[in-house]
Amino acid sequence: MNGELIAPMTYEETMTSDFFEAWFQKFLLPTLTTPSVIIMDNARFHRMGKLELLCEEFGYKLLPLPPYSPEYNPIEAL
Repeated sequence: MNGELIAPMTYEETMTSDFFEAWFQKFLLPTLTTPSVIIMDNARFHRMGKLELLCEEFGYKLLPLPPYSPEYNPIEAL
């Protein structure tokens, strides 16, 4: 938001859905303002159904990226 990092996290283990969802609910969602749209990639630990329900509870919209989005991948521009 406004070029700032919000709810940063350093995690050095294998990411799990449970850990990510806890961070998402406890740290990310409370820092956002309504209305907000959250754009997410399709990482295995992103259980979109669960995350979408959490977003709805807070009044936000979850927008998953298509499975492969080279236009959003800076490395593809090289």
